[in-house]
Amino acid sequence: MSDENKICNEDIKDIYDGFNCFKERFLKQHKSLFSENEIFTTENLNKIIEGFVNKPDESSDTFDNKIKKQLGNSSEAHELFAHIIWLWSLAASDMKQSSKIDDINKWLSEDKQIEESNQFSFSKGIMSTGQYHKTNKPAELIFIIKFLDKVIKSSDEEDINYIEILQNGVDDNTTEKQKVKIGNSTKKVAMYNILLHLLNPNIYPSIASYNHKEKIVNFFGTHFNIQFESDDLDEKFRCVWKKAREEYNDKYPYKWDEIYSNKDFNKLDFYHKDLAYLWKSDIELEAKNIVLHGAPGTGKTYSVEHSIKNRLEFVKNQNENKQYKLVQFHPSFGYEEFIDGIKPVLSNNNIQLELVNGIFKDMCIDAFKELILAKNKNREPKNFYFVADEINRAELSRVFGELLLCLEDDKRLRFKESKLIGTKIKTQNASLWQKKHAVVVLDKNGKIAEIDDNDQYILEDGKNYEYFFGVPENIYFIGTMNDIDRSVDSFDMALRRRFVWKHYKCDYDVIYEHFASNDKVDEYITICKKLNEYIISKNGFNLSVSYELGHSYFMKISNINNTQINKIWMENIAPLLKEYLRTEFSENEIKKELDKAKKIFTLENSKNK
Repeated sequence: MSDENKICNEDIKDIYDGFNCFKERFLKQHKSLFSENEIFTTENLNKIIEGFVNKPDESSDTFDNKIKKQLGNSSEAHELFAHIIWLWSLAASDMKQSSKIDDINKWLSEDKQIEESNQFSFSKGIMSTGQYHKTNKPAELIFIIKFLDKVIKSSDEEDINYIEILQNGVDDNTTEKQKVKIGNSTKKVAMYNILLHLLNPNIYPSIASYNHKEKIVNFFGTHFNIQFESDDLDEKFRCVWKKAREEYNDKYPYKWDEIYSNKDFNKLDFYHKDLAYLWKSDIELEAKNIVLHGAPGTGKTYSVEHSIKNRLEFVKNQNENKQYKLVQFHPSFGYEEFIDGIKPVLSNNNIQLELVNGIFKDMCIDAFKELILAKNKNREPKNFYFVADEINRAELSRVFGELLLCLEDDKRLRFKESKLIGTKIKTQNASLWQKKHAVVVLDKNGKIAEIDDNDQYILEDGKNYEYFFGVPENIYFIGTMNDIDRSVDSFDMALRRRFVWKHYKCDYDVIYEHFASNDKVDEYITICKKLNEYIISKNGFNLSVSYELGHSYFMKISNINNTQINKIWMENIAPLLKEYLRTEFSENEIKKELDKAKKIFTLENSKNK
């Protein structure tokens, strides 16, 4: 394109230049980026609002066909809609340039259609928008439309504050600024974050996903021990961003496209592989006692294990062997393995019966000594993590014993102004205790015994000491369970009320990221969703959400084609579904039901085999 034919006079080198031109030409002058037409008008926008926003089409027709019916034949309304599509796809690094162009050109007349050389078409994006941004397309477009409606209604103002419009909320039907009302529900949108960044990249990061922002704040807020003064996520993120840039400088540079790497706001990229693996797999530890439950294959154990190992690896001076334990519970796992019990021990070639600490009690001993060291050195104590995998498979009342009382937050052992507070108890084997069996060792005056360089209690000769058990505040107790193995309701109420329960479902974004470079990823995720919907639908298997398949089942293929899909169906999915249906149907009926489900779980275009 020659200079005299360029829409904007300035040289547009990147997406930020393109968006600045969009602000000046489209938002202020109301002119098209693809022609000389004045298309951003109240009349054209109202046609889109009335036809698309206010009258959603619930038919089974394609998305584009439905909108074309809704908008009618108005060429100017179509051209305006092309700008809405342009803005929706502009920032995405995980959409192909050709796909973006095709999507825009559907709404432009033949003489206005653009090619890759167009100054408003960019070969790469500036951030990952993820699968959600694509599948949530109707809500994302409605958000843009409502934003434009607020802008055009403010057009009499001399200097419109676009960020203020976003932060005041573009949708009057909801009080949540990052959501829009669509039909009878409200949906969170990535466009809120995308527009904030495009409008002021020095303050708002290149992160589209609200969930990703939360994960980054949760991980690094804890890591840096930041005391947030506001509940606003954007304010929290700015605190984390500032602290991380001070800490890391340019150690983790921008990853999406080198032409943007020299921007001041891109000196630190949370999507850099050495940072992303930390917060992406991180679980939010909002309580000291948590149970992660849900359908099989949803990554409960994987998430918690990788999250904790990443935390310990990333933070200096941590000891994974001491601070992290994963124990798989089972029907024969009991109090003796958990707290303590009499066991045969080989000593000097003789078998003797001795009191042996259980795995959790050993961790309590180590964690409490860490509390003492942290108090003495005036620093934050290190955290310890105990993971009870498949926690519901054990007889929990027998396993926990006296521990139930000590687990509660306000009963945890801790120091307040150098004074030890929290619940200290004697257990059923307390009469056999020596110093190695005690979490807390006190003299007759209630003073805690000193510990030596090997973290062992120092007991003075002739002095009487008392031994106690308790759970230190720096231990996280995390259980995992599959709902279909045993109901949450089967837990003893006294045990259940002491835990925060977090439900895990199939995470389609994980599948998307795993197969992001594959052209068929969107189609594959669609059939995965349809299969899970069929499992719980009244017109399908009519099972509860606990029987949905987790994302790990769908990630067992090496490539997205029907050959691989048929393989995981036969080897992994069909056998599991058969077990689900065994109590509901006869063998012949099960085969028929599985055949129906298999038709759903197949790519329509089966050429790639």
